[in-house]
Amino acid sequence: EITTICANGCPFCYKGNTAKGTNMSFATFKQILDKFPPTLTQLAFGADAQATSNPDLWKMAEYARSRFVIPNITVADITDETAEKLSKVMGAVAVSRYANKEPCYNSIKRLTMRGMKQVNIHNMICEETFDQTLETIYDMKHDPRLADMNALVMLSLKKKGRGENGFTPLSQDRFDELVQAAVKANINYGFDSCGSSKFLSFLKESD
Repeated sequence: EITTICANGCPFCYKGNTAKGTNMSFATFKQILDKFPPTLTQLAFGADAQATSNPDLWKMAEYARSRFVIPNITVADITDETAEKLSKVMGAVAVSRYANKEPCYNSIKRLTMRGMKQVNIHNMICEETFDQTLETIYDMKHDPRLADMNALVMLSLKKKGRGENGFTPLSQDRFDELVQAAVKANINYGFDSCGSSKFLSFLKESD
């Protein structure tokens, strides 16, 4: 996590980051990365929604590349300028989807039009975002901005930070509905490790 500064204020952020926070220095990043053996091949930056809070991000990414480590990042709402920079140094970019889908879909288009292939949507799944997730699955087949993206990654609700109140974990039945919708739509999809037990249950019931 190279910054705890994020002005987006996402209502379910498990980190609870705000506009007031701190940035990791390049010197600290270099010190950490240098401790790893050459078997490390990828890293994921924990950054802010616009990838603008830590000005050393680009230097960090270039240094990682010099060590043959591919950097990846999650964003939510980026400009053309930031998309251009990301496309040159990142191996994969995930774009978080919120109630307003426009920033997400526009950001994905800005990345794929620059030749990026590993561009995913991160959609937090819970009872309150169930319909939103179904819409994302539908849009992946019908919205031209998403035509060249890679996959939808469904992230389970973390009951921490701002996600502790006002959100309900998805039931197994509703989880199964999302998987079935993704299979029927024939899209690429996946989950974080928190969803592995529910997905395993789905597979067992599908046998």
